[in-house]
Amino acid sequence: DKDWVANHYPEVGMLVVNQMAGSLASEELRLAMSMVIDRHAVVETMGTLRYCAADGLLPHGITGSNGADIRLSDTNPVLDNFPGHYEAVCRKAKELLGNNKNWDDVVINLAYVEGDTNKAVVDGLVKTWQKQLGVTVTPVAMSAADLNTALRHGDFAMAMVTQHSSLGDADGFLKPWRSGNYANINNNA
Repeated sequence: DKDWVANHYPEVGMLVVNQMAGSLASEELRLAMSMVIDRHAVVETMGTLRYCAADGLLPHGITGSNGADIRLSDTNPVLDNFPGHYEAVCRKAKELLGNNKNWDDVVINLAYVEGDTNKAVVDGLVKTWQKQLGVTVTPVAMSAADLNTALRHGDFAMAMVTQHSSLGDADGFLKPWRSGNYANINNNA
């Protein structure tokens, strides 16, 4: 495509969870739902070589203060994305939820920007949560403007979003959550 321009700033796709939503009040449920996501399958669904499975908010290629890639120097990633561990991680997620709770009465909506690729990713997530945990999630497609409004007002349980960095370092990912005072960020973290 002659109009294609490389996006030289990093980005990461993520699920934003509204912990104030009654349906997601359970910390164990939120953690279990995160654990069973097969991030490699999500990348395959997207059908592109541009992405890789994330193991935290910051993608690969972001350097720390020592100049090394944060993800390569981290011996304890936030998320275990090793494909050989997936079934064991799913078992741990099921154990975390236990057998005492019936999740049929929990209503969880997943908001996302309408589009074929996003729909395919969301459909895969919905099937995974149902199969692995017995949790039903209802997809809610909306325009980008409507999703942004829902995010600003807290009118969502979960939302699939893409976080773009305006900088080539970790601070660029924190920018949207800053209060405006740059001193609030500890650059040594």
